[in-house]
Amino acid sequence: MAAGKPPIFPKVRIIDGAKDFDISPAQTYICGSAAPDATYENSDQSFTQDISPGVTFVAPDVTHIDTDGTPIPTPANNVFVCTPGVIPLGIYYFRPPIKSQNISYALHDDAWQVQNGIRNYLGPTNPVQFALLDHNATHPFTTLLNNNTFGNLFRFTGSTGGYQDINKDYFDKDGVATTEALAFPDDYVVDNYTGLGWTRFSQGNDSWNNHLVNADGLILAGFDDWFMPDYETIFSISNHDLTELSGVSSVFGYSPFNQVGSGIMSSTTAGDSTTTMMRTAAYDVGKISKAGNNPAFFYRNHFN
Repeated sequence: MAAGKPPIFPKVRIIDGAKDFDISPAQTYICGSAAPDATYENSDQSFTQDISPGVTFVAPDVTHIDTDGTPIPTPANNVFVCTPGVIPLGIYYFRPPIKSQNISYALHDDAWQVQNGIRNYLGPTNPVQFALLDHNATHPFTTLLNNNTFGNLFRFTGSTGGYQDINKDYFDKDGVATTEALAFPDDYVVDNYTGLGWTRFSQGNDSWNNHLVNADGLILAGFDDWFMPDYETIFSISNHDLTELSGVSSVFGYSPFNQVGSGIMSSTTAGDSTTTMMRTAAYDVGKISKAGNNPAFFYRNHFN
């Protein structure tokens, strides 16, 4: 090497897809998730090496050439660690919109749930898919466009993916005939469109305040975070497909809820009276006294 001339160590160039990265020896190369194949090259030698996410790639020793032609070995074993980029994960569910109610009239009612974060849902930042209903299906309200997390297209399933079809027959997640208890353990329902969990049956007739208290104290399917739904949330499972309802005069009279009665309560206070609340009934909506005895379904956040 010529006296007084410092050795030249050209930067190593990693070419990953459409991007070039110049790095010095012993630095870390972070591989892009979309193009894990990388080309390692320098002044006198190049080759291509697949660098998979989470794998450490140790480059072989290569030789640089000084300005006077003298071979200069690079520092041995340059190490490149390819770390995963953004990896698709999870399903994005469509929660019902919140109402504009901002005054709470009782613990755990509509406004209380919003103010205390119960209605918060951000969803995965990079979802594998979005939960969508199949608008071209015979029964689009209860049919998904893409498989749910259990591998079938049913919107409403049990906690293990079982379901009840329009003929009221029970099946496991793979479509094999089974029993009611196995299809819906603990009478718990997963809504694979909104990501909410539901009590399969209404919780009897009671007053508005008592339903709020009873939901808070309920332990079902091992869960203790139950609430009486606000109006938009209960309305999200009301069905107007007459062929699915099979003549039952209730918008909840379809599989797997099979509710016969009407007048389902919500936790939303009616806008013009603090003594009334919003409810869904046979085939209409309206308000009813909070003091009356009416049924209610309870819900929780199943997929957060």
